[in-house]
Amino acid sequence: MTKDAVAREYLDYYLSLTGDPEFAVMLEGPWGSGKSFFVDHYFKDRLAKLREKDPEAKEEIRLTLFGVREFGEITSQIFAKIHPMLGGKVTKFLNVVGSKAVSYLGVSTNPEDNAKLLQEMMLNLDGRVLVFDDFERCPLSVVEVMGFINRFVERDKVKVIVIASEADIDPSQKDEYGRRKEKLIGKTIRVGSDAGIVLDTFTAKLTSPEARAAIAANRDAALATFTACDRPNFRSLRSILSDYDRLVTLADPKLAVSADALGALLLYMIAVGVEYRNGGIDIDGVRNLSTDLAFRLNSSKMPIPEEQSRAQRLRTQYQLVSWRDPVVSPELLAELFGSGTIEVDKLNQYILSHPRVVGRAQVPAWRAMWSWYDMGFREYQPVRNEFVDQLANRKLTHPGEILHAAGTSIRLLGCDDDVLGGVNPKQFFEAYLADLEKDDRLIASPQLFGLGTGGYDGLVYNEHDNPAFIEI
Repeated sequence: MTKDAVAREYLDYYLSLTGDPEFAVMLEGPWGSGKSFFVDHYFKDRLAKLREKDPEAKEEIRLTLFGVREFGEITSQIFAKIHPMLGGKVTKFLNVVGSKAVSYLGVSTNPEDNAKLLQEMMLNLDGRVLVFDDFERCPLSVVEVMGFINRFVERDKVKVIVIASEADIDPSQKDEYGRRKEKLIGKTIRVGSDAGIVLDTFTAKLTSPEARAAIAANRDAALATFTACDRPNFRSLRSILSDYDRLVTLADPKLAVSADALGALLLYMIAVGVEYRNGGIDIDGVRNLSTDLAFRLNSSKMPIPEEQSRAQRLRTQYQLVSWRDPVVSPELLAELFGSGTIEVDKLNQYILSHPRVVGRAQVPAWRAMWSWYDMGFREYQPVRNEFVDQLANRKLTHPGEILHAAGTSIRLLGCDDDVLGGVNPKQFFEAYLADLEKDDRLIASPQLFGLGTGGYDGLVYNEHDNPAFIEI
């Protein structure tokens, strides 16, 4: 039996009890575990069943304790749920009738006191269920909050459900909380919604048909990637899927028609997104992720800095993600996650040079050869031939492209594949650069050679820490 099924079964029992309920029920779980999602769907289903028998059946009264500093705020919430047409007009009404109402009722002339009095007079909780959400996020002490909730159980004989994350209750109040809980809470159920149901629900609300189709096609992999997180958070997942939907909508249509690219991008965004929102990586870490991962992948002789250690963890923890060559550059995703903005021109420039989006035949040979290991022999051979031609005839003139070609050439030599015609890499590229300078064709790009510039066009240079590459 699933956690949801256990919770549903017990709530059905509790809410069907007649007479004095005697206790409240707590639904407990960490932030973002799907407690609110579960409650929403449970009461929606319950109300539908009740109204099949009684069209006048009343829905639950859902209240939030988040930020509540006075219990009058909760009373106002209840009043507004019971009398939605009047809730916002109570104080205004009392100010209008003024002293006449006050004289007749014999109460305070303070409009706030009068509002509370009228609310108390008009509250009718018969047959209703009170659901108190965000228990641990109320700034009032747990003693006060639980005492306030208890009045509805003991005095008003109302069935009460409290939604809480016990791990996030102020440690200084834990002891008192434990003592008070024994008197108020009769049953605690740890809930967490089924990740597949939540994913399907969020997906159905996306606007891009291509994004929805990609999630459906990669559903198992997406769920495995999401649940690989130490603390999977459904609020984070909803935000990530919204960003994914928006990115697919804004990007060049070629992205939307590439099922391979959409699937790879989805898994990458889920893994990086949940890490970012859970504090496992900051925005600078997202921005530099390609460099960190490449250093970790290629370095075996040097001590591992914190960034590369984190990169190693990500590769191990999220094994379905294509870390080496993301469909959208980490720099662009950092802006999307951090500020909600994305430069569409830069986005399209990047994806339209990505083999997953446009196919290897449509990207420059140096770019396709950067990830030569992803190609089969038949695909590899013509790309390799074009790459050899680019090198032999000095067709690459930008330093970033030349350095990528150098790194790839050195890596291929390590696999007994020589694209330099038997010439030592240093000698080959010395001659290459001399030819470009003689024809005045070498593009000036000094920004490539500052600190932290270990790559070009969103890709880290292959063999960047190899002495042969460093010489070049």
